[in-house]
Amino acid sequence: MQLPQRHYRHNLRPSEAHSDMAISAKAQSERRGMLVSVEKNRYIEIDHDKVRNGAFFTRGDNWLTSHVSKFITESGLTNFVDPFAGEGHIFQSLRRREIHFQEFGYDINSVFGFTVNDSLVNVPRIERGIVITNPPYLAKHSASRKGVRDEVNKHYVSTGRDDLYQVALDKCLETYSHVVAIIPETVINSGYPLDR
Repeated sequence: MQLPQRHYRHNLRPSEAHSDMAISAKAQSERRGMLVSVEKNRYIEIDHDKVRNGAFFTRGDNWLTSHVSKFITESGLTNFVDPFAGEGHIFQSLRRREIHFQEFGYDINSVFGFTVNDSLVNVPRIERGIVITNPPYLAKHSASRKGVRDEVNKHYVSTGRDDLYQVALDKCLETYSHVVAIIPETVINSGYPLDR
């Protein structure tokens, strides 16, 4: 059976889909697919490398509000560090706003052309630097559901955190006094110290 590139579908009736959640977890992992809608019987392809690294790319400039721009420019820091650079969308957003800076990008994946570094382990220190990043997101329970728990568990165990964005923020704040991070709203209720 040929599966579409982006969505996996089954020929199950809705009642069957609800009764066994459409397919078993084993079948999902074999297909590298994750159930996203029981009602629509829709699956998405899972890129285990992206999931394992908590990579979700930032597109658009909606995060770069006037308050964020003011914080960045008033810091007086011109070495912009993105320890989780991915495709470089953060830097592109800043350039579109004509904010002048020296770029220092790092990523665990070499394909994007930035310096290779696992910033969940160590965020490189750049003098007169300010971190501007979209840290990886992957909650411990989601890592299990997505089949990558064994690969990322070291970060949860060594830090006592339950989401990769918390690990990432800790590493950034240990290294830099100025950090701009795109974080989920759930951080407000997560118990993560907000006074840092």
